Amino acid sequence: MSNVVRMHRMSDETLRVSGEEFEKAPPLGKTVKCWFCGEEHEVVYGEQRMSNGTYKPNNVLAFFQCGEELHLCGIAGKEIRPQSVDSAVAD
Repeated sequence: MSNVVRMHRMSDETLRVSGEEFEKAPPLGKTVKCWFCGEEHEVVYGEQRMSNGTYKPNNVLAFFQCGEELHLCGIAGKEIRPQSVDSAVAD
C-alpha cells in the first residue's frame, strides 16, 4: 500500500495532500483497514443537498466509522491515510 496518499496535518482543522501523491493513490475500495484498531470498516460517502431540499449520493468525500468516530479515508474515489499511521496497522 505504498501508493496510498498520506494526509499531512497542519493543524486540528486542516490537512494537506500533495497533487503528486494524489495522482498515484490507489482507488478506494468498499472497505478500508482502520489505522486505529486494525479492523476492516465499510466505506461510506457523503450526500449533496440539492436546491430543492433533497439529497443525492456524492462520492467526493469518503469516511469510515470506528466506534463513535467518523474518519476521512478517501477523496474523489482515492484512498488517503494520515501521515503518521503505524505501518503495522496501516498495511
